[in-house]
Amino acid sequence: MERETDSVSEHKKNISWKRELCILLIGMVCGGTLFAIFAFLFVRNNIAGSCERYLQNNLLLTYETELSYEEAVALFEKQGAALPGWSVTREYCQLPGNITVFKLCHKEYAKRLLNTERRRSISAILPCSFTIFPTDDGKTRLVRINADLVEKVVDGGDTAIFEMQVMPEQDALLKMCGFKRVTQ
Repeated sequence: MERETDSVSEHKKNISWKRELCILLIGMVCGGTLFAIFAFLFVRNNIAGSCERYLQNNLLLTYETELSYEEAVALFEKQGAALPGWSVTREYCQLPGNITVFKLCHKEYAKRLLNTERRRSISAILPCSFTIFPTDDGKTRLVRINADLVEKVVDGGDTAIFEMQVMPEQDALLKMCGFKRVTQ
Protein backbone atom coordinates (compact mmCIF):
# COMPACT_ATOMS: atom_id res chain seq x y z
CA MET A 1 0.00 0.00 0.00
CA GLU A 2 2.82 2.30 0.85
CA ARG A 3 4.36 1.45 -2.46
CA GLU A 4 1.14 2.40 -4.28
CA THR A 5 1.02 5.69 -2.39
CA ASP A 6 4.61 6.41 -3.37
CA SER A 7 3.81 5.54 -6.99
CA VAL A 8 0.75 7.82 -7.01
CA SER A 9 2.76 10.57 -5.33
CA GLU A 10 5.56 10.12 -7.86
CA HIS A 11 3.02 10.22 -10.71
CA LYS A 12 1.53 13.46 -9.34
CA LYS A 13 5.01 14.99 -9.12
CA ASN A 14 5.67 14.04 -12.76
CA ILE A 15 2.37 15.56 -13.86
CA SER A 16 3.01 18.69 -11.79
CA TRP A 17 6.51 19.05 -13.22
CA LYS A 18 5.27 18.56 -16.78
CA ARG A 19 2.45 21.06 -16.21
CA GLU A 20 4.89 23.64 -14.86
CA LEU A 21 7.18 23.04 -17.83
CA CYS A 22 4.25 23.49 -20.25
CA ILE A 23 3.18 26.69 -18.50
CA LEU A 24 6.76 27.96 -18.60
CA LEU A 25 7.08 27.15 -22.31
CA ILE A 26 3.72 28.76 -23.13
CA GLY A 27 4.77 31.84 -21.16
CA MET A 28 8.07 32.00 -23.01
CA VAL A 29 6.36 31.65 -26.39
CA CYS A 30 3.77 34.32 -25.53
CA GLY A 31 6.43 36.63 -24.09
CA GLY A 32 8.68 36.10 -27.09
CA THR A 33 5.79 36.77 -29.46
CA LEU A 34 4.85 39.99 -27.64
CA PHE A 35 8.49 41.06 -27.61
CA ALA A 36 8.78 40.38 -31.35
CA ILE A 37 5.58 42.35 -32.07
CA PHE A 38 6.71 45.35 -30.01
CA ALA A 39 10.23 45.19 -31.46
CA PHE A 40 8.77 45.09 -34.99
CA LEU A 41 6.51 48.07 -34.29
CA PHE A 42 9.36 50.01 -32.70
CA VAL A 43 11.76 49.33 -35.57
CA ARG A 44 9.09 49.99 -38.20
CA ASN A 45 8.17 53.33 -36.64
CA ASN A 46 11.82 54.33 -36.33
CA ILE A 47 12.53 53.36 -39.93
CA ALA A 48 9.42 55.20 -41.13
CA GLY A 49 10.40 58.23 -39.05
CA SER A 50 13.94 58.15 -40.41
CA CYS A 51 12.67 57.88 -43.99
CA GLU A 52 10.21 60.70 -43.39
CA ARG A 53 12.94 62.96 -41.94
CA TYR A 54 15.28 62.08 -44.83
CA LEU A 55 12.63 62.93 -47.41
CA GLN A 56 11.69 66.15 -45.61
CA ASN A 57 15.33 67.25 -45.81
CA ASN A 58 16.12 65.97 -49.30
CA LEU A 59 13.03 65.74 -51.51
CA LEU A 60 12.79 69.50 -51.96
CA LEU A 61 16.05 71.38 -52.34
CA THR A 62 15.94 74.91 -50.97
CA TYR A 63 18.20 77.82 -51.93
CA GLU A 64 18.39 81.50 -50.95
CA THR A 65 19.91 84.57 -52.56
CA GLU A 66 20.62 88.10 -51.41
CA LEU A 67 18.91 89.41 -54.56
CA SER A 68 15.43 90.84 -54.36
CA TYR A 69 12.59 88.68 -55.62
CA GLU A 70 12.27 90.72 -58.82
CA GLU A 71 16.04 90.70 -59.46
CA ALA A 72 16.24 86.93 -58.85
CA VAL A 73 13.35 86.19 -61.22
CA ALA A 74 14.82 88.37 -63.98
CA LEU A 75 18.34 86.96 -63.59
CA PHE A 76 17.14 83.33 -63.45
CA GLU A 77 15.14 83.80 -66.64
CA LYS A 78 18.06 85.51 -68.42
CA GLN A 79 20.77 83.07 -67.28
CA GLY A 80 18.55 80.03 -67.88
CA ALA A 81 17.89 81.11 -71.45
CA ALA A 82 21.66 81.36 -72.00
CA LEU A 83 22.35 77.75 -70.95
CA PRO A 84 23.25 75.68 -74.03
CA GLY A 85 20.60 73.08 -74.85
CA TRP A 86 18.17 74.21 -72.14
CA SER A 87 14.77 75.77 -72.70
CA VAL A 88 13.31 77.90 -69.93
CA THR A 89 9.63 78.75 -69.70
CA ARG A 90 7.91 80.87 -67.13
CA GLU A 91 4.62 79.45 -65.90
CA TYR A 92 1.69 81.74 -65.30
CA CYS A 93 -0.54 79.66 -63.07
CA GLN A 94 -2.00 82.42 -60.92
CA LEU A 95 -0.50 81.25 -57.65
CA PRO A 96 -1.25 83.62 -54.79
CA GLY A 97 1.39 86.17 -53.83
CA ASN A 98 4.73 86.62 -55.49
CA ILE A 99 5.49 83.10 -56.65
CA THR A 100 7.14 82.50 -59.99
CA VAL A 101 7.49 79.01 -61.44
CA PHE A 102 10.03 78.20 -64.13
CA LYS A 103 10.22 74.96 -66.12
CA LEU A 104 13.61 73.89 -67.45
CA CYS A 105 14.03 71.21 -70.08
CA HIS A 106 16.94 69.82 -72.02
CA LYS A 107 15.52 67.87 -74.95
CA GLU A 108 18.50 65.54 -75.36
CA TYR A 109 18.65 64.66 -71.67
CA ALA A 110 14.89 64.10 -71.60
CA LYS A 111 15.12 61.81 -74.62
CA ARG A 112 17.77 59.70 -72.87
CA LEU A 113 15.88 59.70 -69.57
CA LEU A 114 12.63 58.53 -71.13
CA ASN A 115 14.04 55.97 -73.55
CA THR A 116 12.11 52.96 -72.18
CA GLU A 117 8.51 52.45 -71.16
CA ARG A 118 9.58 51.66 -67.59
CA ARG A 119 11.47 54.95 -67.30
CA ARG A 120 8.66 57.09 -68.72
CA SER A 121 7.03 57.38 -65.28
CA ILE A 122 9.77 59.87 -64.42
CA SER A 123 8.12 62.22 -66.92
CA ALA A 124 5.74 63.19 -64.09
CA ILE A 125 8.48 65.47 -62.72
CA LEU A 126 9.64 66.77 -66.09
CA PRO A 127 10.35 69.41 -67.11
CA CYS A 128 12.20 70.35 -63.93
CA SER A 129 10.34 72.97 -61.88
CA PHE A 130 11.95 75.85 -60.02
CA THR A 131 9.85 78.10 -57.80
CA ILE A 132 11.09 81.52 -56.70
CA PHE A 133 9.34 83.48 -53.96
CA PRO A 134 10.07 86.05 -51.26
CA THR A 135 10.09 84.92 -47.63
CA ASP A 136 8.38 86.69 -44.77
CA ASP A 137 11.78 87.79 -43.43
CA GLY A 138 12.70 89.54 -46.71
CA LYS A 139 14.89 86.89 -48.32
CA THR A 140 14.39 85.38 -51.76
CA ARG A 141 14.07 81.63 -51.89
CA LEU A 142 14.16 79.08 -54.70
CA VAL A 143 12.83 75.55 -54.27
CA ARG A 144 13.10 72.62 -56.65
CA ILE A 145 12.40 68.91 -56.51
CA ASN A 146 15.45 66.74 -56.03
CA ALA A 147 14.96 65.04 -59.39
CA ASP A 148 18.00 62.83 -58.84
CA LEU A 149 16.45 61.38 -55.67
CA VAL A 150 13.01 60.94 -57.24
CA GLU A 151 14.52 59.23 -60.27
CA LYS A 152 16.41 56.80 -58.01
CA VAL A 153 13.26 55.97 -56.05
CA VAL A 154 10.95 55.67 -59.06
CA ASP A 155 13.28 53.97 -61.50
CA GLY A 156 16.02 52.55 -59.32
CA GLY A 157 18.19 52.32 -62.38
CA ASP A 158 20.98 54.32 -63.92
CA THR A 159 20.80 57.87 -62.66
CA ALA A 160 23.97 59.06 -64.37
CA ILE A 161 22.06 61.57 -66.50
CA PHE A 162 20.73 63.38 -63.44
CA GLU A 163 23.88 62.94 -61.37
CA MET A 164 26.43 63.82 -64.02
CA GLN A 165 24.62 66.24 -66.30
CA VAL A 166 21.23 67.61 -65.25
CA MET A 167 21.91 68.43 -61.60
CA PRO A 168 25.41 69.90 -62.13
CA GLU A 169 24.22 72.13 -64.99
CA GLN A 170 21.22 73.30 -63.00
CA ASP A 171 23.44 73.86 -59.94
CA ALA A 172 25.72 76.03 -62.11
CA LEU A 173 22.69 78.11 -63.11
CA LEU A 174 21.71 78.58 -59.48
CA LYS A 175 25.27 79.60 -58.60
CA MET A 176 25.29 82.16 -61.47
CA CYS A 177 22.12 83.61 -59.98
CA GLY A 178 23.61 83.82 -56.49
CA PHE A 179 21.50 81.05 -54.95
CA LYS A 180 23.06 79.04 -52.11
CA ARG A 181 21.64 75.79 -50.71
CA VAL A 182 20.06 76.03 -47.28
CA THR A 183 18.72 73.26 -45.09
CA GLN A 184 15.30 73.43 -43.51
